[in-house]
Amino acid sequence: MSSRQNRDSSPALRDRNDKKWSFYASSPVAPQTHRSKWVLAPALACALALLLLPQLHAQSSPTNWTEAARELARQITEKAGSPSSISLTVKNASSLSSGDVTEIRHAVEAQLSSSGMRIVKPDQSVADVQLTLSQNVQGWLWVAEIHHGTGSDAVLIPVFSRQAPPLPGVSNTITLHKTFLWAQPDATPVLDVAVLGGGSNPNALLVLDASMVSLYHLQQSHWELEQSQPIARSKPWPRDLRGRLIVGHDRKFEAYLPGMKCSGSADSGLTVECHNADDPWPLGANNDGPRAFFGARNFFTGVITSGIASPGPFFSAAAAQPDSKEWFFLQTSNQLHFGASASPGITGGGSNVVGIKSNCGRSWQILTTGAGDYTQSDSVEATEVEGSGIVPAGAPVDFPGPVTALWPANDASTAIAVSKNLGTGKYEAFSLSITCR
Repeated sequence: MSSRQNRDSSPALRDRNDKKWSFYASSPVAPQTHRSKWVLAPALACALALLLLPQLHAQSSPTNWTEAARELARQITEKAGSPSSISLTVKNASSLSSGDVTEIRHAVEAQLSSSGMRIVKPDQSVADVQLTLSQNVQGWLWVAEIHHGTGSDAVLIPVFSRQAPPLPGVSNTITLHKTFLWAQPDATPVLDVAVLGGGSNPNALLVLDASMVSLYHLQQSHWELEQSQPIARSKPWPRDLRGRLIVGHDRKFEAYLPGMKCSGSADSGLTVECHNADDPWPLGANNDGPRAFFGARNFFTGVITSGIASPGPFFSAAAAQPDSKEWFFLQTSNQLHFGASASPGITGGGSNVVGIKSNCGRSWQILTTGAGDYTQSDSVEATEVEGSGIVPAGAPVDFPGPVTALWPANDASTAIAVSKNLGTGKYEAFSLSITCR
């Protein structure tokens, strides 16, 4: 999910930072949103893990040194409060030549000067900037620590270039695939999709949207509606509605919605029975894993039934390994947590994370959505667990709009992504899988 929320559990902060889920709103004017960026925790700015920070592809990136330097100066000015004088230290932790480093330093100094800042010695400066030139699997990466007064901040500037060499020691053998499954005929929000039949020959599709559950059968390479059942509810849905489908044996299924649970069967026709309930939602691919209680809005409360450590309210979660007690959580503050602790150097970004088993690489990958709001296109990237953090594991796949849902599929080896196509206004469902060579 395009999802890429940036809310905290407090109502005021949720309303102020309302993100992509707001396109479900019934009001004619959606809340104003802003693009969320990955932000580096200052104390961890020099960690090598940051050199592989995921999701940087989702930002609008400069294409040459001057543009990158201009963006760096802008963010320094914004974070440090337009200091009158500044010291600059540049460290090269990449494969850039000494000539490139000199050229970059000159470009940065020029842009800082044009922003009204003088470059002085550290003992004369109002703020100190330590710029590290690094790279990741997608290109160059500039990491700047800003120390001003008693505070400190950090910024990341991705500089993608066709000339950027591969990062030593990183293999690009993992490929994330996006397979189109379904397009909603109208603009009704799709919450989740489940493929029935399994394997390479699916023959039926369950679609959960804001008003009903629908069963489709494959007829001559296209889906035809067989039956739909409405979801009767006693009160309006929240504007940022989410939902989840879990399919068990004999095509029996459960649908989880805020304050409601539905049970049904897609074996011989479609039957659905719904009732008000606050049952915890499954976090994994089926009912065997941990469950968490869902709140009144679009996030989980942080209460988990299986005793797994939780950091508090979160948007989504993914196991670090199959059947693991160690989980990653994307918190409502947009921090990625490993158990109850923040993952090294990672905060901000998208609001969806899911784990799938691929037997590639470390056999288990974590898929994450990009940063942005409901007006922007999105992407999903495969990452792998490294310590208590994640690192990129191949190129991301792009979507024609925000990813509004990302759930593990029933087989745990694929994931379901739902995106709102910004061109057509319709919701589209895709299957995500991983191959390797």
